[in-house]
Amino acid sequence: MGKDQVKLDVASFGRRIKFLYSIWLEENATYDNRNVFKNLREVDLLYVLCGKGSSREDGVIYKSMTLHYWLFGFEFSDTLILFFRKKKLLIVTSQKKVSILQQLVEGSSNNFPDIELILIERKGDLKESFESYKELISSISEATNMIGRIEAIGLQDGQFASQCEELFSGDNLFSNKESLMVTTSVDYLLCHKDEVELELCKKAAVLSVQMLKGVLLQRIETILDKELKESHKSIGRRAEAALDDKTINNTWKTKYGLDPEDIDLVYSLVQSGSNFDLKAVENSDENLCLTSGCIILSVGSKYREYCANITRTYFLNLTEEQKKLYNYCLELMETLTSRIKEGTSFIDLYSGIYQKIVEEKGTELAQKFVKIMGHCIGIEFRDPSLIISPRSSPDVLVKKGMTLNLSIGFNNLDSNGKKYAIWICDTVFLSEEGKVEVLTQGCSKKLEHVSYELDDEEPEEKKPVVKKEKTPKVKKEKPAKKQVDESEDEFDDDETEEDSEDDIKDDRHQKSKIKDSEVKRERRSKEDLIIEDRLRRTTRRVNNSEHSEELKEIENRQRELRKRKLLELQKRFGGKKEEKSDQKGDISDSEEDFFNSKISSYKSVKEYPKERSSNRIYVDTAKETILVPIYGLLVPFHVRLLKNVVCTQEEGRKSFVLRINFLLPTGISLEQLPSTLKTPVFIKELMIRSEDGKTLNTVFRSIKELIKRFKQKGTLEEEMAEQDMIKNQQPIDFNRSKQRVVLKDVGIRPTIGQGRRQHGILEAHNNGFRFSSSKGETIDILYTSIKHAIFQPVENDLIVILHLHLKHSIWLGKKKTQDIQFYSEVGNQIDDLEQRRGRNVYDPDEIMEEQRERETKKRYNLEYKKFIQGIEELSKNSFEAEIPYRDLGFYGVPGRAGVSNVQLFPTASCLVHLLEFPPFVLSLDEIEVVSFERVEQGLRNFDMIFVPKDYTKPVKRVDSIPIEYFDLIKRWLNEMEIVYYEGRQNLNWNAVLKTILSDIEDFVQNGGFNGFLGEDSDEGEDGSDEEDDDEDEEYSESDEDEDDDDDDDDDDEDLSDLEEESSDDSFKELSSDEEEGLSWDELEKQAIKEDRKRGREHEEDRRGGEARYSRKRR
Repeated sequence: MGKDQVKLDVASFGRRIKFLYSIWLEENATYDNRNVFKNLREVDLLYVLCGKGSSREDGVIYKSMTLHYWLFGFEFSDTLILFFRKKKLLIVTSQKKVSILQQLVEGSSNNFPDIELILIERKGDLKESFESYKELISSISEATNMIGRIEAIGLQDGQFASQCEELFSGDNLFSNKESLMVTTSVDYLLCHKDEVELELCKKAAVLSVQMLKGVLLQRIETILDKELKESHKSIGRRAEAALDDKTINNTWKTKYGLDPEDIDLVYSLVQSGSNFDLKAVENSDENLCLTSGCIILSVGSKYREYCANITRTYFLNLTEEQKKLYNYCLELMETLTSRIKEGTSFIDLYSGIYQKIVEEKGTELAQKFVKIMGHCIGIEFRDPSLIISPRSSPDVLVKKGMTLNLSIGFNNLDSNGKKYAIWICDTVFLSEEGKVEVLTQGCSKKLEHVSYELDDEEPEEKKPVVKKEKTPKVKKEKPAKKQVDESEDEFDDDETEEDSEDDIKDDRHQKSKIKDSEVKRERRSKEDLIIEDRLRRTTRRVNNSEHSEELKEIENRQRELRKRKLLELQKRFGGKKEEKSDQKGDISDSEEDFFNSKISSYKSVKEYPKERSSNRIYVDTAKETILVPIYGLLVPFHVRLLKNVVCTQEEGRKSFVLRINFLLPTGISLEQLPSTLKTPVFIKELMIRSEDGKTLNTVFRSIKELIKRFKQKGTLEEEMAEQDMIKNQQPIDFNRSKQRVVLKDVGIRPTIGQGRRQHGILEAHNNGFRFSSSKGETIDILYTSIKHAIFQPVENDLIVILHLHLKHSIWLGKKKTQDIQFYSEVGNQIDDLEQRRGRNVYDPDEIMEEQRERETKKRYNLEYKKFIQGIEELSKNSFEAEIPYRDLGFYGVPGRAGVSNVQLFPTASCLVHLLEFPPFVLSLDEIEVVSFERVEQGLRNFDMIFVPKDYTKPVKRVDSIPIEYFDLIKRWLNEMEIVYYEGRQNLNWNAVLKTILSDIEDFVQNGGFNGFLGEDSDEGEDGSDEEDDDEDEEYSESDEDEDDDDDDDDDDEDLSDLEEESSDDSFKELSSDEEEGLSWDELEKQAIKEDRKRGREHEEDRRGGEARYSRKRR
């Protein structure tokens, strides 16, 4: 450990050392407590010795080490610190540590000028080290009558510690000096938290909340849902395993700023059943987690050595008695929090709450109350001298700047003959203003958030029956961020297909009865589920009053997120005009060079094609250029600068006209123009007239084909990314071990070569996949090139899918795609009803066929799951597969026109639909805000628009979502911390984003998206009709050109849809807008475009909404 490796926070050291001396010398009246600091103020020297170890054998950290963390932020073993009353600080340690601590000496003049810091390098014997400072030590020794110690003599280990103890005993420098323990004084002093310490405590609290919610609770919900079996100890260990999970750590670092190097776990505790111990101790219970009664989850964690704690109680099938008592516990917690005030003694806090219980509920319940109602928390998780209990010292008072762990709980409770307990703990902070801030409020403790209702099992007939597939019994389920490593019990099935068939052969009569009863039960349960689902959805919006409190919390949270989003926009754009060009797509020097090289078709005229003609248009496919004769000279135009091309015959004439439109420096088109062009001249349109219609049409088709090929290559950004990816592409590092990780007979979409379907072998290696088709074609995909990997098990459908969404598009055969899908078909996609005519409803063969299908689904799910687990081991957790949250699924029409109404599912980081191809994959980290449109009473569905953070890209949309999913989607977006807005109208988002980009500074100053999508925007519509009419006219006149451009964009999107199935992200300004002389294919494309326009509802409202945004900007 050297100076270059360790950087000390000199400013924090200066504040804390001055705070220590202010308490010692009675210079701090704010945090004063004469009784507690009495011993400290009687000593002349404070002796702090740190030996070899940082903690005792029982795990308790030495007080000296705690003081080290408080002062330095690090642990310095074999170090002696002497604090002298006369503001002198002497530190004796090794040479390396002296070089580190030298930072404090260098910064002393600016941070603690009144305190003298002396560093002494240890040389062998400690007496030799003091030889150079003998006079100083002697003078101090003469002035010292009492030595203060924070630990008992002989407690520290090591040779250096023994030498120090000798020096301060016997006939030495500090002989005949009395010692006094000042442990309580130092503990009380360390309870005060400055701003830096408070931030660390807050991060520790966030870590505790995420450990409980995202790890322990999610696992409990999975166990309840899948009816798995796992012990308390095993569940608790998952919290410790999360510390080493790179995916979880990266999520915490990105979302909450938690550095993986600084997080640690104090303990994790899971309790259920009938035996509860309301103490913060490590889980050692091997009992299985029960699916009835209550479950208590506790997590204590630390961030950079500062601790926080949280405990929650979750109920399964809550009884009325438990409900009343839990609400009473919440009331006690609220009362306790309100009594945390400056000067209140710890013992009074406890006695006040205890007396309240006695008066309101009686002595019997009071005797079941926890014996310790909280304690101070910080670098030490809990100190015995600073606890809130009936045995606390009356001298220990609440002070501003303290962090406390508050605990409310009752044990040995009884409900319907079953034992249970209730325990709630929160970490709080008392600010200098006297307000109590709950640091662990990120995990709700409201009753509706901690209660689960489980379905009761139907009574089974007392006959031997064929084992059925278990169905989930939990009505309420929250999404888990990592479900791939669930227990394999969910796929286990003890009976095989052969066993079932043997049973049928043995006893046909008994089998028929069994199957009949089983079919009836299945039909009855399916009907019940359908009725229950319909009732739930239809009554959800009627019963909003019951969820009004939850919806209010969501709205409050959204207000906070909107404020945060506005600050983020202000920080991103900075209110500087020069940054507007950055958002419009200004490119860096390297990108600009790349761009210029792409539009420079020829270095000189000598490179023109030899077969050219001086008076004819020539299409150079190799150079992606058209040569147009102008005044007898051929002028080259790169295809990147073309907007569209149209060929028509003039009315009443035999001549044909070829019209070529070029990109102009307006709106989004600016991003495609290099900034190095000096005094550029822009051509808007070229018209070439000729009576040779055949030749002109041939040129027209050649230009169209050139545009089509160019569009397939992607944008400039994609070209650069593709080239970088090819440069940095690493070869596959083959798995040489004996155990292969492979999936056989899997399909791939899109296909590599010719043919509609393609199957082969997918094998995982150390750094990527290799798919080998049955025809010998291969494709390699590195783990580092995968942005999202999604595993969708087969449930109600017939395909199990492993979907890979890549960071950049790749060429697959002759197609460019960003999504590759590996799948297996579990059953026949088509069922021949003709073969079913002769069958009976209770036909045993049909029942066995259904059972075989269920077993096949389980087998495929298990194979894919083991494959993914094998990949994680090979890749050392660099590969992580997400699973769609089916309970959060909803129906809608994603993407462009022509897509059917499908079911979409959220995952941990995206929104997906994978069954139909091309798939819909939307990364949530690329989304700025979400806009709900056509949200109006009486409408059965609404639209959802996802606005990207890059305003040069088009919005993504999901249309025609049934209104019953509205609240579900809002809760999901709120949990993902995505800002959303509601509106009655459809907006023309292409025009809106162009307007934003034209004046990004004005957009931010007017409140960002909250300025025209928020609640305040509706108030701007209440003006006079005359003003609105004038403004609408002004808007429509100024935006005619933009509407034309949008039509071109729509045509281009439709064209790309039909020409390339997987061009989901091909947003270009290139388009083809033909009016006459259309072929059958082009007529079909135009018909699709017109159908989509006619199908759009509230077109006039859309224009009104756009005009409203324009008015708001002005």
